[in-house]
Amino acid sequence: MYSGGDDVSSIVLDVGTSTVKGGYAGEDSPKAIFPTDIGVVFTAGTDESTVGVNQQAIGESEEPDPAAKRTYYVGTNAVTYKRPHMHIQSPLQDGLIKDWDAMEHIWNHAFRYRLNTNPNEHPILLAEPSFNTKQIREKMSEIMFEKYHTPALFLSKNAVLTAFASCKASALVMDSGGGMTSVVPVHDGYVIKNAITKSNLAGNRLTDEYYRILSQKNIRINPHNLIKKVEVKQGEYSVTNIDIPDLTESYKKYVSMEIVRDLKETSFRVSNGQVGEDLHIATVPYELPDGNLLEVGSDRFQVPENMFNPTPLNEQQEGSNHRYVPLPKMIYESVEKCDTDIRRELIANLIISGGNSLFQGFSDRLYMELGDLSASFGKVKFVVPNVNERKYGVWIGGSILGSLGTFQQMWMSKSEWEEYGRPLVEKKCP
Repeated sequence: MYSGGDDVSSIVLDVGTSTVKGGYAGEDSPKAIFPTDIGVVFTAGTDESTVGVNQQAIGESEEPDPAAKRTYYVGTNAVTYKRPHMHIQSPLQDGLIKDWDAMEHIWNHAFRYRLNTNPNEHPILLAEPSFNTKQIREKMSEIMFEKYHTPALFLSKNAVLTAFASCKASALVMDSGGGMTSVVPVHDGYVIKNAITKSNLAGNRLTDEYYRILSQKNIRINPHNLIKKVEVKQGEYSVTNIDIPDLTESYKKYVSMEIVRDLKETSFRVSNGQVGEDLHIATVPYELPDGNLLEVGSDRFQVPENMFNPTPLNEQQEGSNHRYVPLPKMIYESVEKCDTDIRRELIANLIISGGNSLFQGFSDRLYMELGDLSASFGKVKFVVPNVNERKYGVWIGGSILGSLGTFQQMWMSKSEWEEYGRPLVEKKCP
């Protein structure tokens, strides 16, 4: 049990697949928000030709030389700076930590540079994926206690915190973010692990798909920091590409994808499912960084449609064993795996969360698609938080939980860790 001073605020940290959110318990919104993707420069003993130069997607690279020295760059400005030989990578794979060295640099950046605090002076609440593994949870705890020397730690599952933010002890949490979409039943504050359904068909996959469509139409995305734009006369600009040697493909792809992501978030919406509806809606203009005006037509419906009908995406990866499942089917399968006596309660508290759920018309379409669920299990009732709560629901739930007086006895303390070690994690943070 941790019995620290009441005046010491807990630090709440949520490392999502798209952004990292950090701040102090008891506050309304996170103080620090920055990208999860980081820049890495390999030096000393590294053959640049073998490290990520041929990356086709962010985060994919051949294995670097183990002897190579890595220099990490974390945060929006550091990642987007035009740095030679810098590869953009994510420390996560399918929502789980795969690169511990990189993850420590993210934690360092959050504690020391964004929150300006020393982690050995504050209890730390870490949000984790509901499908996290025992080995990862134990290693996270070990690093927090033995490297950062935090006085107390708690690991809490994303879905539980999202439910908590909506004042629910039992709920079905549909969370669709940058890299992962998951449906997680929460009953009396505990995740029903065997009923979790998840998929990497989420925001980043939709951005990738739209980038592919634009490339097919020969529409070139010129990011702000790779062009020079000079006003020739009022309203007219001369645009030239800046030729910077030794920029990696992953860097160019990353800064281009940021433009496509913004385009997607500002222009796209979910159709109501009626055939041909997208043909009768006016196009939406979007000004690209080079000044060209892009008229976004039916693509703004067709790309988000993949969440509800992923057949086109599945056809692209024909021959692969991995098949995307429609979001309504994921919800149905999750409920079906739960005990019959709690199904009605879960679907009467279906929480919609995650940045990828912010498309206009998303909730209405999902409700319409879940008619079969109502027929099978009872009335579906949505809990649709506001925009801020959908984007930061996990962090907000952690902020509420970490500030409760009754929560103090739940922390894993440093002394308990020294006495029990790794088995303490599953015991105190089920």
